[in-house]
Amino acid sequence: MGRFQEGRRAGARRRVLLWAVVVLAFGLVFVFGRAAARMRETEELARTRFEDESAEAASFAARERELREELAALGETRGLEEELRRKFRVAKEDEQLVVILDKKTETNLEPRHNEQRSVFGWLRDIMRGVTSETYTRD
Repeated sequence: MGRFQEGRRAGARRRVLLWAVVVLAFGLVFVFGRAAARMRETEELARTRFEDESAEAASFAARERELREELAALGETRGLEEELRRKFRVAKEDEQLVVILDKKTETNLEPRHNEQRSVFGWLRDIMRGVTSETYTRD
């Protein structure tokens, strides 16, 4: 019976070692799988950041070209004059300035004294120099 018991103990040891190896193998698979998943997420994040940064760099390059063209135009007397006219709506002494309005602005001429206005609207009109005879545009 001694040999039988030794064989049983050896089998039990093998089973315990087998279970330890299996648990260790699953642990390693879990650790490596998790590391691979993190690497994939990091790679995707890096790719999206790269694409965003590339798009931003392209927009900066386009803006730089626009600014260089504008700077070159402002370096000339005519370009500077055009920019002043565009931004500040100024004209030379013997010139007249024509302002073209969009169709979105009001063009209907009706007296304002018939309208119901709030107190704040009335005060705003006084501050702007608008009187009751002033007409608005539709």
